[in-house]
Amino acid sequence: MSKRVLGAIPSAYDPRDYSVRMAAGAATLPPVYTAKDVEIYDQGSIGNCVMQAISSAPHAFHGVRMGVTFGYGRWRTHSTSGMRPAEACNGFVKEGIPPMEVDGKLYEVPDAIDYAAKNAVRMLAAAKPYAGWTWARVR
Repeated sequence: MSKRVLGAIPSAYDPRDYSVRMAAGAATLPPVYTAKDVEIYDQGSIGNCVMQAISSAPHAFHGVRMGVTFGYGRWRTHSTSGMRPAEACNGFVKEGIPPMEVDGKLYEVPDAIDYAAKNAVRMLAAAKPYAGWTWARVR
């Protein structure tokens, strides 16, 4: 059995994280709504749990399983295992996540960082259709 790695590093505080008070505009909501559960991904012994979680949103929306190693290697401010959720979310919004058919390798850092750098042109082209989302952290 593989050793479980918990790689989520708390993101720095940002006052915008908790400033949402109301939606911009009226909406009629159904009386009951149940969101579909997304697939749970097994990260094994790699500290990429943040990217595994982030990749579930476009997978659920587009029906396309997304890769995790490109973002895990590219959108970071440190060179150790694990990732900050805000870095992953901001990278996803700006650049998108390439599908697993393009980004199918699973590497830990520093190999993930090298992989992302060497394959950036191809990965960014594949990720472009999935860019442009937005996110908010609320409590």
